[in-house]
Amino acid sequence: MIKKGLLIAATALLLNACGEQSAADAMHAAMEPQTVVTEFFDDIYNDRDLEAAMTHTSADLSALLQHYGSISSVQRYLLNRYFDEAKINVDNSSIRPYLGNPENLRVTVALSGPYNGGQYDEVRSVLLVKHENEWLVTRIFDDPFK
Repeated sequence: MIKKGLLIAATALLLNACGEQSAADAMHAAMEPQTVVTEFFDDIYNDRDLEAAMTHTSADLSALLQHYGSISSVQRYLLNRYFDEAKINVDNSSIRPYLGNPENLRVTVALSGPYNGGQYDEVRSVLLVKHENEWLVTRIFDDPFK
């Protein structure tokens, strides 16, 4: 009788743990495009966490970020802009299918913040792809106003 009780308790614990992991995966997959973009840039400019930023990117962009090896290098060479701390504002009206494909979205984001005593503003567009029900940043376009 005790063995049967332990087996039931162990099974319930295992199912509960699997359910929590699935809920976390579902939450990440259910993120809206603007949330993915905001978290991506927040990881780069405010949290300065390359690994966290790579969780929001496609395999190709993730490999490129990993190639640069540090947040400082990503800011310098890939984004051409440093911030001490960035305010991130996604333009919701800019979210449009890219090249007519609803599984690809182009999103414009405004970044602003201080760096070395100056105030800087930057506009970027990113390309998101829907991969296995999850939006991922796959490309960062240059500032269209430079």
